[in-house]
Amino acid sequence: LIEDLAIEETGGDGIYLGTTQNKTPNRNVVIRRVDCNGNHRQGISVISVEKLLVEDCLLRNTEGTPPQSGIDFEPNHPADLLANCIVRNCVVESNAGRGFEICPQFMNSRSKPITIDLENCVSRSNSMHAIHVCNAPKDPPVGHLRVTRFVSENDGMAGLSVQFNPYDAIRIDLEDMVIRDSAKKDAFFPPIYIQGVEPDSRPAGNIHFKRVTIKDDIDRPFIKIADKKKNGLKDITGEIILERNGKKETIDVETWLKNKGE
Repeated sequence: LIEDLAIEETGGDGIYLGTTQNKTPNRNVVIRRVDCNGNHRQGISVISVEKLLVEDCLLRNTEGTPPQSGIDFEPNHPADLLANCIVRNCVVESNAGRGFEICPQFMNSRSKPITIDLENCVSRSNSMHAIHVCNAPKDPPVGHLRVTRFVSENDGMAGLSVQFNPYDAIRIDLEDMVIRDSAKKDAFFPPIYIQGVEPDSRPAGNIHFKRVTIKDDIDRPFIKIADKKKNGLKDITGEIILERNGKKETIDVETWLKNKGE
């Protein structure tokens, strides 16, 4: 139990949940009411854990050595675990990197499935993406990322960025989410960015929207697809409510991608 602390201006991470040489994970960890402020590399890094609760925390002003994010799930080995992880009622703001980063780049299809829930969280004024998912480019792991009652506001890049996630890998469910004024000064990123799978021929996808609202007054596509290998998309479903310059419309994502996706 890590509770009621202020962890400020460390030379590296505010909290680091690492592992041992024999890959024994952390288990049954609760981080509650912790303020990670001005740390050098990350607010919290999660390398390997089974049953984690991060609750009522403030992760802010990380700057120094990349990734410089609020919280980063970043396993180092296929045997590491990201199992039964919940981040609840947390505010992540003004970090030089991303808000919430899920990057199992060193896991593979034989790793234990990932299970991460982000519940009732806020990403605000981070320099990069609010939520960034970057799966392993080759042989990616499977699992489930569930995002509910989430707000992204004034983040420097996309509210949601997904890279290298095939349609049969991690399922991403987004429910009751608001992306407001993201990437206002970035000409490349829109509110939602999806990058295709490059090492093989599988389509990217497995992203599902339910009551997701994008508030964006810039005249641009609300989703951008980067699909270098032209593998396409699969299993992207649901509706997005787009609010722009006082007007509101509900968009079926599958239809929009079919007619307007790049």
